[in-house]
Amino acid sequence: MSMPDYQALMLPVLLAARRGEVRVGDVVAMLAQQLALTPDERAELLPSGKQTVFANRVHWAKTYLSKAGLLETTRRGHFQITRRGTQLLATKPDKIDNRMLIRFDEFREFTNRSGPGAGGERGRFSRAGRWPGCDPGRGHARCPPADRGCIGPGGSGPDPERAAGVLRAAAR
Repeated sequence: MSMPDYQALMLPVLLAARRGEVRVGDVVAMLAQQLALTPDERAELLPSGKQTVFANRVHWAKTYLSKAGLLETTRRGHFQITRRGTQLLATKPDKIDNRMLIRFDEFREFTNRSGPGAGGERGRFSRAGRWPGCDPGRGHARCPPADRGCIGPGGSGPDPERAAGVLRAAAR
């Protein structure tokens, strides 16, 4: 199995919070085990060398779920499901992704804020819930493969000039 992107982790992260307050580090470990990630996949670091790719993606999933009002932070490094999150799980969704989250006003407000690097660019996502310039046909669920300078969360990090150009073009 290839490593899931942050959107594929949204439902498992929300399900993990069903049992009450959870520690994000424990959720990372639990999901890595459930998904049978290899030791190499678990150890793969972001280019910064400060965090694993998998932990980064779990954190992004948690952040986006929080921005939609489905999770809430209870204290540093801990979170729990909200009433809205419980209601969403009661519908037994097959998946949770940006397309689903966009129905929540708080998430739309979050995505309509200026993008990375500010400069007044409008919203981070297109209606399809992808970063500007992303092409899922290239085998990456959200953005071009990392070797092409993925600008989204969990990516290898952008070529700053390319990222700025993509965001400016999307704002037009």
